[in-house]
Amino acid sequence: MTTPPSSPPSSSEAAFRQVHALEEQVKTDGACTLPGVSIAYELFMPIMMRAVARGYVRQEHADFVADGLRFGFGLGVDVSKLRGRRLFRNYPTAVEARAAVSKATRARVEQGKTLRLFPFRAEDRAVLDRWPSWRIFPMGAVPKPMEPGAMRPFSDHTATGMKDATDLALLRHTLTALVDIARFLRHMYFMRVSDVDSAFPLLPIAPRLWRYMMFIWFDVHAGDEAGVLSYLYLHVCGDFGSAGLPGTWKIFFTDVVMGMARSEMVLTLEAPIYVDDISLIGELQRLVDHEGAALTAFLRMLGIFIKEIKDRAAAQVQLALGFWWDSINRTRTLSERKQQAYVAMLREFETRRSLSLRERQQMAGRMQRAVMTMPPGAACFMATMYALMRGFCRCRGSRDAPRVPSG
Repeated sequence: MTTPPSSPPSSSEAAFRQVHALEEQVKTDGACTLPGVSIAYELFMPIMMRAVARGYVRQEHADFVADGLRFGFGLGVDVSKLRGRRLFRNYPTAVEARAAVSKATRARVEQGKTLRLFPFRAEDRAVLDRWPSWRIFPMGAVPKPMEPGAMRPFSDHTATGMKDATDLALLRHTLTALVDIARFLRHMYFMRVSDVDSAFPLLPIAPRLWRYMMFIWFDVHAGDEAGVLSYLYLHVCGDFGSAGLPGTWKIFFTDVVMGMARSEMVLTLEAPIYVDDISLIGELQRLVDHEGAALTAFLRMLGIFIKEIKDRAAAQVQLALGFWWDSINRTRTLSERKQQAYVAMLREFETRRSLSLRERQQMAGRMQRAVMTMPPGAACFMATMYALMRGFCRCRGSRDAPRVPSG
């Protein structure tokens, strides 16, 4: 009897059979048949082709998405550049946030987006050598920007060399949502904000990349947070850390899916996109909310889900992308939490004799956002800080970033 995809294989041999079976499934039936992929392929494709015929979606973008949904997205990675076998240890940030990382990993395993393979020990490296090359990447954790106290696991594909093997020529893009909102949110207009649920993990990864998407973590099904038993896991859907995923998602969602919504007359209002955040803007509150609900239903039909519990109804004073947007007074201000954090950081740094490069970079990012709430020309206040960082770089493998005089 074949082991169901959701059941953990009993041995490394069973794990390899499971991986091979899923690879063959992608070849014969398509990547959207993988257990962790919710996209309704048979419904998606004809709507996308209609959008192309009507001029709402470019043919090259449709071809890119069609290939990804059929065979898995390649993320711009040239696997011929990923030679050899390498294993990396997880970063302290992941271990420190163990509960959050285990919760996220458990959810991915239960949804079929990550395979839980087998208990892994140092001597088990030889088991993987049936593949001519493979990678076990290091995992870390970072705070979620919009959720204080929450942590998100990330995959470091820079260390494994996968980022260097990624061609971003077709995937490089610029996020223009802040500029777009400022342009479209006219006087007295309303804005509704929605968030796509688990955006990157919606996309299936091409099987040729799976062997480079492995990591080691505690057994998320053991229920013993104090245990030390480690398991080998493998991502078959998008993760957070792959260099090609943001560009792949942009083509999939912004260029194709939103074009499909416009083609079907589900979406008629302006809708700036910031990765997975949708800001729907219009003159009439009821119309904005009605169209937002229709868009949510349309996306759900395609197998793309909105975090409806986090939806913010249309309003003239709206929180989006970390700013309060006021269409009545035509102002943009920081949220209170961010403002307090920024002021506390600046007060601390002004008492220091030196700052690390990382601290300088963090300050630059926060000051840049603060400057966006000020009159034009305020960016000149940041010139000295950027001058002090010139010529410094963080060397790979070094334990400490260089120290920069606070000036």
